[in-house]
Amino acid sequence: MLLSVQRAPVQISKNGKPVAVMVSMDDYEKMEELKMQMLKERVQRAKAEIEAGATTGGDAFFDELLAETGEQYGADKSSGRPDAGIDDYP
Repeated sequence: MLLSVQRAPVQISKNGKPVAVMVSMDDYEKMEELKMQMLKERVQRAKAEIEAGATTGGDAFFDELLAETGEQYGADKSSGRPDAGIDDYP
């Protein structure tokens, strides 16, 4: 299996369902480097937006952030009921 991982990612399944992926250390380090690069770019964009005064309120921020996942800001996943929002606290 280790030889296979050095050539390409290997999927590991449990009861027929994929549960993990093994990758080479080189591939892992490249993925981590890419994530760090993307994070740094986001920080730079955020700083530029703040300097330009292009900020947004908390509720709008979280609505936009969660829109991709289809989740609703403040929704309690276990019951489906909305929890108190940030603005509801003193």
